[in-house]
Amino acid sequence: DDLSILYCAMLEALGVETAFITIPGHIYAAFDTGMESGQKDGAFNSRQDDLIAHNGRLWMPVEITVTGEGFYRAWRIGAREWGQSAERIASEFSQSENSTMRAIYPMRESWALYPPVTVPEAGDRLPELPEERDIVNIVMAFFNRF
Repeated sequence: DDLSILYCAMLEALGVETAFITIPGHIYAAFDTGMESGQKDGAFNSRQDDLIAHNGRLWMPVEITVTGEGFYRAWRIGAREWGQSAERIASEFSQSENSTMRAIYPMRESWALYPPVTVPEAGDRLPELPEERDIVNIVMAFFNRF
């Protein structure tokens, strides 16, 4: 859960909408792909089943605890966990129990219900941020490796 929180916080800081996914005994992350449910996109046509449709948007589940195995593997595992959880819930839990056992919770919806808690003095000592070009170079190097 700590890695999921960190991952979502980092993406949200970059303006990417994120969500928590809950399945029995586990919580992990997803991010909004920027595509609407049912939208055809060449990059994802063959993998639409590995995305989660929620409130008209397509979300990409990411099992962030799979460190060192690459983004594609983290996505595939996250998608598999989401898919398998429906079968597990249907077979192991009663109908009344299973309505909240498998869910996606977009951060921005959660923030509307539970505003962030702040520490008044925290904004006085912000860390020095890297230059934007350095961040872009690191991200591009990662994508080139991918």
